[in-house]
Amino acid sequence: MLTVGLSKVAAEEAASKVLSELGLKASDDAAASLMKLLSAFGIDAEVSAGTEELHVKVTACSFSLVACDRFCPLPHVAAVYLSSKETRWSPRREGQHFVKKGDSGCEFTLAKVPQELAEVIDDQS
Repeated sequence: MLTVGLSKVAAEEAASKVLSELGLKASDDAAASLMKLLSAFGIDAEVSAGTEELHVKVTACSFSLVACDRFCPLPHVAAVYLSSKETRWSPRREGQHFVKKGDSGCEFTLAKVPQELAEVIDDQS
């Protein structure tokens, strides 16, 4: 039986493997790193940086997924890519899903997880 914790670990491990194969490493500049990641996947996007979050507006995407608002891997892969021992990132829900699909593309938000909460999450995984 696949629990939420095991599912999270499996997804993070899969994303880490893809990023490792691509040879991508994030820098201290989260917005610039995210643009580099999206570019590596052939995705055109605008990234807006707030103090504790990154908002991504995808204008051209190389993924062709049916119901991409439900199945898009980008928010989760991006969160794994940006996370480190010092900082944890997590996709924020847009209603029921992590991606909000619109007429001109889609959007998602990554939020910085407070260190105390990140430690609790790590202990539970």
